[in-house]
Amino acid sequence: MMHKKLHIRLMMQALCIVGLLISIYLYISTLFNQYFCLVGDCATVNNSTFAQIGPIPISLLGIVFYILVIILLTISSRFEIVNILLTVTLFIGLIYSSFLTILEVTVINAICIWCVISFIIIILLNLFFLVHKRINPIG
Repeated sequence: MMHKKLHIRLMMQALCIVGLLISIYLYISTLFNQYFCLVGDCATVNNSTFAQIGPIPISLLGIVFYILVIILLTISSRFEIVNILLTVTLFIGLIYSSFLTILEVTVINAICIWCVISFIIIILLNLFFLVHKRINPIG
């Protein structure tokens, strides 16, 4: 049981690192207004009015989100309050990323493949966390 729990935690941390790298790439791309987009139109999405909250690019929020999740995953087994904070953080990330993806499809009418990959990562993080909590509901 402990072996499965460790594997899930490591998988979640690996996903966070991938998400962090994507967020860093998007942040740098935003600074230079240069996008490499395998599929879709990353420039349109990342230059839309929804790509920022005030002066803060969404990609910077992604960086903060993934770093926070990595930190919380690292210390979550020690303190129950951290597990609660991790649950809330992952859920907020899922809701907000869902909202942004819906905006891409319905309002912006363009898709950023990097944003979609980040959305998939956040979905997987939430699923893995649910499995992790099911294996050991206490820590």
